[in-house]
Amino acid sequence: MQKKLIALAIAGIGFATAPAYAQWSAGPDVGMGQNANALPANLTMFGILDDNIEIGNSGNGTAERVTSSGYLTQRFGVRGIEDLGNGLKADFWLESSLGAPLGTAGAGVTTTSAAAGTKFTGTTYQFWDRNATVGLSSPTWGALNLGRTYTAWFAAYERSDYFNVAGVGSNYALQLQSTRLNNAVRWDSPSWGGLKLALDYGFGDQGAAYGYATSVGGTCTNAAGASICPSTATGLNTANVLQSGREVGAAAMYDNGPWMASAGYRRANSVAAIGASVVHTTQWSVNGGYNFGIAKVNVNYSAWNNDINPRSVDKNTWSVQGSIPIGTTSKVVLGYQHLKDKVLDGAGVAGDATQWGVQYAYFLSKRTTLYTTYGRMQNQSGTAYALLNAPALTNNAAPGAAQTTFGFAQSIFNFGIAHLF
Repeated sequence: MQKKLIALAIAGIGFATAPAYAQWSAGPDVGMGQNANALPANLTMFGILDDNIEIGNSGNGTAERVTSSGYLTQRFGVRGIEDLGNGLKADFWLESSLGAPLGTAGAGVTTTSAAAGTKFTGTTYQFWDRNATVGLSSPTWGALNLGRTYTAWFAAYERSDYFNVAGVGSNYALQLQSTRLNNAVRWDSPSWGGLKLALDYGFGDQGAAYGYATSVGGTCTNAAGASICPSTATGLNTANVLQSGREVGAAAMYDNGPWMASAGYRRANSVAAIGASVVHTTQWSVNGGYNFGIAKVNVNYSAWNNDINPRSVDKNTWSVQGSIPIGTTSKVVLGYQHLKDKVLDGAGVAGDATQWGVQYAYFLSKRTTLYTTYGRMQNQSGTAYALLNAPALTNNAAPGAAQTTFGFAQSIFNFGIAHLF
């Protein structure tokens, strides 16, 4: 049972190239006296600690810091599975972010916009910000989970990133990042000859990221602090509140020997201000890879746009990555990615960005990895993209400000240690 739980946890985060978890389960023999039986034998605790020393230039000269998630994204989680018989199982999964350099946990979200007609709710907090689901699963019809979960689109996309969607080499830096979904239901199919499907639906009111945060605390207010929910007298479009953040997504993932392929899709609603029309953003990506033995190679294409006429967002990226094992103890990962912003390009403003990354990882054990990564982001004069997990661009990094002909380039180097428990 313990080996099965470990495998499920690894599959859930999608780190196909990462070392295995070494989790522990709390059961009746943990020495808690009469309360021992209150802990189920299938309760599993797991996590990742990953810190690194980072050196780089983000627009204000060379700077150094200790930061986290350079190889794997830090986390702490608790998961449990109950066997209900005949293949049916109930499960829950709670997972929180960690910030080891500062000792923080969870994620805070602050919305303080004072724009006229914009709603804000001050500060909200999510402790289980990475995952919080409960559901049922069966080898016959798959798994159905409710709560805060990874989007189906992300399940397909993350398979293209040999940098584990972490650190300054990751190709996630130039994506429309839609990792998780609140108030959601997600279904994952069993494997049919190597093919797996995923569907998700996010109900309205997704939180502060969409301008309406009533589901995660606070009351509906305008910039002056006056209550405006659910009254329509002040111009609030109540229907828009319900539609804000509503999303539907789908993914297909295929594995057959050395071949793999994935495709993901999502369509999300957003409402930025009282009485504003609902804006629909469509996103999709496809990727395919092959394991040659001496190296794995993956190519990805992603695109996203909205339905404003004329469009205010219309971008695409393509990337190629390779992972080269060196014996059984280390590997080298290489990556290249290019973004095209059609809106900026169409306006006569250079709207492209190019990213390079290289990483070396040395496995001290199945649980502990030493690594070093170099990432570089080259912006054109109309863009100011930053590497993933890197400092925001500042000073001369602002679009069009004190830049060279080719725009501002951010370069980051780090070396660190990742430990799984």
